[in-house]
Amino acid sequence: MRSWKKQTGISLFIVMVIVLLTAIVVAMGFKSSLFNETVTGNTAEYQRTYEAAQALVGDAELDIMRQSATGKTCAGTHCRTFLGPINDADAPDGTIYFPMADQLSEVQAALHGTETGCIAGICKPLLKLKDGQYQPYAFWDDAALLAKLKKRAAHYGQYTYGATSPAVSASDAKANPRLSSNNSWYWVEVLPYATATAVFGGTALAPTDMDAVYRITALVQGQRNTQTVIQKIVVGKSSAR
Repeated sequence: MRSWKKQTGISLFIVMVIVLLTAIVVAMGFKSSLFNETVTGNTAEYQRTYEAAQALVGDAELDIMRQSATGKTCAGTHCRTFLGPINDADAPDGTIYFPMADQLSEVQAALHGTETGCIAGICKPLLKLKDGQYQPYAFWDDAALLAKLKKRAAHYGQYTYGATSPAVSASDAKANPRLSSNNSWYWVEVLPYATATAVFGGTALAPTDMDAVYRITALVQGQRNTQTVIQKIVVGKSSAR
């Protein structure tokens, strides 16, 4: 017959194994919960940056159409200036603008005369030489170039708030702080459009009286190292001043 002393030792061993297994299960559950929380947080943050990028694209469209945030023609100290010389030095004052038919070559010349090809968010085609041809590319993946382009970008509300402050409004900032100038940027490339060489499907949406279309690139950087990039093509149509 086994002694009581030996039986007590075996019981203690069994209890220790059970406690150890329980601790492992609890640790695995905690780790799984933490992982799910991280995934949920990343998904939510990505959604916020995506929404901000969509708003930024809409603001860029208003900028192209020379409209304010109210949908009316932009008029005020924070709108782009459509008269006077176009040069790099005047860019901070908004002298550079989206061209009309008779100003396309002048604007293109001003853009090509800069290091980055961009002035106040308006850019020449941002292309990269590949396989002997210049092709569009994800310029936001080039950290050195992106740092330079950020200094030549436009920001949410900068040219669409008319007579009010170009800073993001209090309601916008509260709703999505990723729209601030420190987190969001947009560039609009002026792309030549050759109607004569366009395929049949391409002529349906051709610009009316100006051989150019616009490509908007909106970039928003959020928390948790999230980043959203949205691009959109907008057909440029000249309008009366």
